[in-house]
Amino acid sequence: MLESLYTGAEAIDTYKNSLITSAHHIANINTPYYKSNTLQLKDLEYGGINIASIRQNQSLSYTITSGRTLDFVIDGPGNFKLNDGGDEFLSRRGVFSLDDAGNVVDQKGRVLLEEVVEPGENISQFNISENGVFEINGEFRGKVDIYDNQGNKIADDQFRLRTGELEASDVDAAREIVNMMSTQKAIMFNFASIRTSDDLLGLIVNLVS
Repeated sequence: MLESLYTGAEAIDTYKNSLITSAHHIANINTPYYKSNTLQLKDLEYGGINIASIRQNQSLSYTITSGRTLDFVIDGPGNFKLNDGGDEFLSRRGVFSLDDAGNVVDQKGRVLLEEVVEPGENISQFNISENGVFEINGEFRGKVDIYDNQGNKIADDQFRLRTGELEASDVDAAREIVNMMSTQKAIMFNFASIRTSDDLLGLIVNLVS
């Protein structure tokens, strides 16, 4: 009887995390480059349920034209590698700009490419190829390489860098609402199971006493 109480409580805690995940997804439905997570649940031997794995979705969502040359979308697998004072970070978020030193940096100031533009330089032509080659006024200034999740460089023919675009959030509002509704029903079912077990325990205690 006590085991059913623990099993129900554990299931409610698991489903609570699922609800929190769906709520977080919906809150980021308009956040560019946001990647949703998929929770895989598993049945336990003693009848409970738990989270088996959490997998971040990596497929390319639809894109939005921004018109900014330094907005990038990676069409294919991989991440940008960013440098922050010697520390390296991997990210698919491709919103960049030029800082005062002429570096290409993200919104946190982490460097994608160093000294692409010289201070005060007059730029008449700024070109970025699909494989990440930067040219300014027809002169090579650097190249953006793409890396897998382990930090290994990905071959140029495995991706295409698209400029002037933003990747939209991959959240499917309808799917998340359905997930929340089914999760809420599962929570209610487990609450009812706990209430039934508690009533039976109370009855047993009263009979014994």
